[in-house]
Amino acid sequence: KLLLQTEQGPRLVRLLAFLGGLASCWFALLSFISHTRLVSMLAAYQVLFAVIGTTFEISAETLQRVSLLSSFHDSLKDKAAFMTDLLSRGIFYIFQGTLWLSLCWALRARGPYSYVGCYLVFAGFLCAFAHYGRCGRVVAKVGEDAQLALGPPVGGRTMNTQELAERRAAAAQYQEKQAQAPARAKRATGLPR
Repeated sequence: KLLLQTEQGPRLVRLLAFLGGLASCWFALLSFISHTRLVSMLAAYQVLFAVIGTTFEISAETLQRVSLLSSFHDSLKDKAAFMTDLLSRGIFYIFQGTLWLSLCWALRARGPYSYVGCYLVFAGFLCAFAHYGRCGRVVAKVGEDAQLALGPPVGGRTMNTQELAERRAAAAQYQEKQAQAPARAKRATGLPR
């Protein structure tokens, strides 16, 4: 991919969703260790979902600095493209929260699992409200394929962008000459202006 885009919510919404993902991951690991095999399978899915969700809440600048996170994020954008949209991510958090709440119902337990479930449902609604309130912003980063295609930087710009600027300048000159051509043709034929 050349340009990878993700819609991110306001900083506070991202922080709350990130904290919810961390809590979900922590309690899913605890659940995986302390319960039966059936619950352990659901807990393993919750760990996976939490890691995926928190990856999309990390800022683009941080992703650029950590290459392992960046490549994981890029592959997730290909495999789970719906997560790049803030509304879809909010629906995903609501789904994840309801999984926690159903786990509480199955275990007939209350406490941290139900708190994490309610918190994730709340974070999902915050993401949805941020999307509909137009509080989100689309952040883009240059994909690995585009970085390879751009070539080495020369004077702060890549060679391809320099070539593009030269082509645009040549096209502008050509359009300018074409605009002046009818006036020159009238003068050459001697027709009145």
